[in-house]
Amino acid sequence: MTKPTTTSVTRGELVIWRGLSESEPGAPIALSQYPVKTVTIRGGEARLMGANVDGDDFPITDDHGLPIKGPGMYRVILNPLKVWPVVTSGTDVTVTVLACRDGGL
Repeated sequence: MTKPTTTSVTRGELVIWRGLSESEPGAPIALSQYPVKTVTIRGGEARLMGANVDGDDFPITDDHGLPIKGPGMYRVILNPLKVWPVVTSGTDVTVTVLACRDGGL
């Protein structure tokens, strides 16, 4: 699993998984303390997964209830304990999550 880099921002965290492929999912990271999230997927397609309990994985949907699959930018409504990306198409895929305590930086 590819570990993300994390950078603290004024009201949260910027989390980036780089160089992902179908054979290398992103490592889970706990971000439930930041309920406002935006995800950006570049370089291919990836699902953002979530879990509150290990082994109870589910795909996260956007604010319209549609699966997040990329490429593109999505607003995340669900707030599971852990999140991580799983690439469904492409190599060298980058997934970025901006996680904030409230509505902005």
